[in-house]
Amino acid sequence: MQFNRDSLFYKSAAGTAKILGIRYFDSLYGEKNLKTDIPSVESPLEHQIRLASEEEIRDIAGIQGGDTLFRFEFAMRNGSSCYIARAGDKPAGFTWVNTRVMMMDMMKVIDVPPGGSFHFNSVVFPEFRRNKLFQSMIYFVYNDLKDKGYEFTGNFVDRDNIASIKAREHFNVLFQTARIGRLPGLPLFSIGRKFTPGATLENP
Repeated sequence: MQFNRDSLFYKSAAGTAKILGIRYFDSLYGEKNLKTDIPSVESPLEHQIRLASEEEIRDIAGIQGGDTLFRFEFAMRNGSSCYIARAGDKPAGFTWVNTRVMMMDMMKVIDVPPGGSFHFNSVVFPEFRRNKLFQSMIYFVYNDLKDKGYEFTGNFVDRDNIASIKAREHFNVLFQTARIGRLPGLPLFSIGRKFTPGATLENP
């Protein structure tokens, strides 16, 4: 049975559950085998991508606002690295990588298997969208991880985020269902069939 996620009932129920600390993530786990070809991307926007400095991380957290800096600090404490895209003197977007754990909502989902990596929290700022910058960042990160010897990289994406899914399809990413739940005081847990990190190495 599926609910209409735009319905008043669903939004009300989801809001109440969130207040109680109950979460349900209807996600997909996408994985790229870095041993296979990484299709190139041509962006009309002149930009550079590299690892972000601590000052740049604070700058983009300020642009995002809210609890972003708290989330960034959590990511760094857990071994994550931030890549920044710059267009001239302006930050245009960012994305994060972790080679130790896969995380969601600032909680550990699973350890990253040997040879793997986890790619998450990719954002392009509004004025730089529609320039293939999102795909350009993914392309850069895939190649950087490949050059560092990693065999695959995975990410979670909301199954309703069609734009993000299509952007990754360009790179022949393999998707698996990853429905994940959260109850107060308990670790995150899979609902239904568990996703399998590293599956692309067996089915390239």
